[in-house]
Parts: sequence; structure tokens; C-alpha cells
Amino acid sequence: MDELKNKAVGHYDMTCAEVASLYSYWELKEDGKAIQDSREMGVWYILDDCVVIAYHKKGYGYAVLSFEDDNTLEGENLWRNGKMFSWTWKRVNP
Repeated sequence: MDELKNKAVGHYDMTCAEVASLYSYWELKEDGKAIQDSREMGVWYILDDCVVIAYHKKGYGYAVLSFEDDNTLEGENLWRNGKMFSWTWKRVNP
């Protein structure tokens, strides 16, 4: 699990399949903070070989992502109101 956590730490460009204009920049920090566009949005952790992001803000829900290759995470962002978005994260150098 530590190996997967170390692999996940880093900077990513995020795109969304359902909303082509949606783009954001994420950072998964060693201390478990999940940063979106320079704002702390929640925490992240490893569960069942997936990266899980749990938002702080009420109503936002969570995201579950898995590695497709060493530099790509893919998965779903599930909101508490039932909306679901398909995300692709590509690792970038800061």
C-alpha cells in the first residue's frame, strides 16, 4: 500500500468526459491533502488499490481513481446528489 501511495503523490491535469470544457489542476500531497487549483478540497487515501478523494465541502461527495499506467489515473467523481463524472488525470511536472 505504501508503494501505491508513493506512486500517487504528485501533480495532475484533470479532464472530464461529460464536460469537455472542465479542466483543473490537482496535487496529491504526501500528508494526504487533495489540492485542486491551489485550494485544499479534501483528503486522499488508498483503498482497495484505488486512490480515493473525500471532499471537505458538504454535497461534493468523493472520487475513486485507479492507475491505468504509471502516469494516468482514471475513475469516477460521485456527488452526493447522484451526479457522476468520469475523470482522467495525467501526471505533470510542477
